[in-house]
Amino acid sequence: VFTCPMSGEHFASGIMDNSEVWGGRVWYKNKKQSMNAAAAKALDCFSFRQNGTGSSLQRCDDEPYFEDDIPALSSPPPNVVLPTEMIQPDNT
Repeated sequence: VFTCPMSGEHFASGIMDNSEVWGGRVWYKNKKQSMNAAAAKALDCFSFRQNGTGSSLQRCDDEPYFEDDIPALSSPPPNVVLPTEMIQPDNT
């Protein structure tokens, strides 16, 4: 899961060439690949929201989405807490 530090929005890993989908969940061989795929999904969604259409630079195979269509994330394990603190703008 990638958490946007500006909005606090959480992004699940996107589907990429090195992923497998089992039971509706995207799986990677290691945490680094999964984190990179979640960041790629965030970038796809931010670009899609700014342009209003998909682009040839889309990183993930699954489609990006608008804020109104955010899919629900699976519940993390009991000992995992997703960050919710956002970066505050510098007003200096």
